[in-house]
Amino acid sequence: MKTKLLFISILSVILSIISIADGKIKSISDPEVDVTIKASMVGSFHATTNKLLVSETDDNYLISVDLDTLKSGIELRDSHMKKDLDVEHFPKATLEVAKKNVVNKTATITGKLSIRGETHPIDFTYTKSGIKQDMIESTMILNITHWGVPTRKYLGVGVKEVVIININFTVINE
Repeated sequence: MKTKLLFISILSVILSIISIADGKIKSISDPEVDVTIKASMVGSFHATTNKLLVSETDDNYLISVDLDTLKSGIELRDSHMKKDLDVEHFPKATLEVAKKNVVNKTATITGKLSIRGETHPIDFTYTKSGIKQDMIESTMILNITHWGVPTRKYLGVGVKEVVIININFTVINE
């Protein structure tokens, strides 16, 4: 369950960072990644991190999330999440977005999300506001099994396959 949340959180952060449209990225501040995971019979839980690395090439934005830093507040759940995400072999989740697809304001775009060594296209929405600093809010809905993340169940209680990732941060452009 935790692995799915971490995975989703990382994806959201990556997608949000990619939504930067104008100028070169100078820095990122106040990153907040919140992954909501619904579980059968017990409601939902959240996993969060603020550890992001953003880079760019001439054509793409690349956002990486350190999956080992995702925390849900329960050590055992975090341990299961890291095992399910195979953090030992794949410590980062990465999102690649073509710069030409990034627009101002609110949009839905497609990027390439890599988790557990598997890369698949993913659509996400984002809102960008601000002038010298771009405030980014992003939402992604992800089926974790598409990236090979197993679903855990114990005594009928388990994580659902679809998770919601919300990412908020501020980008300072050069």
